[in-house]
Amino acid sequence: MDPKKLSDVIKGDFVTIKTDSGKLIEGVVDVILTKVHMHQLGIKVRLESGDEGRTQKIHPTVSERQKDLNLINEFNSNLKLDEGTTLEFKASFLYDLDTFEKNGELSLFEKGPHSVAKTIAAFANQRAYL
Repeated sequence: MDPKKLSDVIKGDFVTIKTDSGKLIEGVVDVILTKVHMHQLGIKVRLESGDEGRTQKIHPTVSERQKDLNLINEFNSNLKLDEGTTLEFKASFLYDLDTFEKNGELSLFEKGPHSVAKTIAAFANQRAYL
């Protein structure tokens, strides 16, 4: 994708622009301001943020399907790892699986959401010290 060709710049694209002051800004194209088919400095656009400049790079977009596949692949890779300072497995969020193993009854896990919230807070706090 050529940021100098009008046909390659589309409203909604995530791009890097260069403003008149020379500042590089990333954002989503809201309005295409250039009328010519090609411009050597890049197609002039206005971003959703209101910033205007000439396109320097058009970033490839990832489809929602590809994002889902990436998450599934990351999840499957994590399953092969051991728990540690950056990874924790929870068997269930809603059901008390210990009670299920003992009695065979599937009951709601009253402390589950609290337990998960504590784990998330612990990971967030731990990150500050890395």
